[in-house]
Amino acid sequence: MLLTPIIILSIVTFVLLIIGLIEYWHHQKNLTSIPLRIHVNGTRGKSSVTRLIAAGLRAGGLRTYAKTTGTAPRVIDADGKDRIIHRLRSASIGEQVRLMRFFAREKPDAVVMECMAVHPQYQWISEQQMVKSHIGVITNARPDHMERSEERRVGKEWRSRWSPYH
Repeated sequence: MLLTPIIILSIVTFVLLIIGLIEYWHHQKNLTSIPLRIHVNGTRGKSSVTRLIAAGLRAGGLRTYAKTTGTAPRVIDADGKDRIIHRLRSASIGEQVRLMRFFAREKPDAVVMECMAVHPQYQWISEQQMVKSHIGVITNARPDHMERSEERRVGKEWRSRWSPYH
């Protein structure tokens, strides 16, 4: 009787591992199908910079999609039209994976993504594991949103990673 729960747990763990590996493989395949990926980060101006870069690439003849976060997250399609993202739950960096899947199906020449992560460790995951950009853009690094001590610590950590003047 004692082995039964262990066997069931082992089977469930194995199945979840296989599902995770399959999802990872599909995500890597989606990323390689997008020739140019640009990730925009910073404290202020990310949405505007994301839109400007995407518009410039479109004007240069590249089929470009973009994603902004802000108060109303949006996907900007290859024609430059805004499409609001309706979330069924709170914002999560996991939506980057779903959006890359969508973008890969659309066969773009370029994708410009605004970083939606606030904490440095999530920014690293978003960049290094989810977007894997060819070009990273940092708009600015200001001490915004520092009303809590945790946010002050995160701000100092972010500044020390990205600023040459820390």
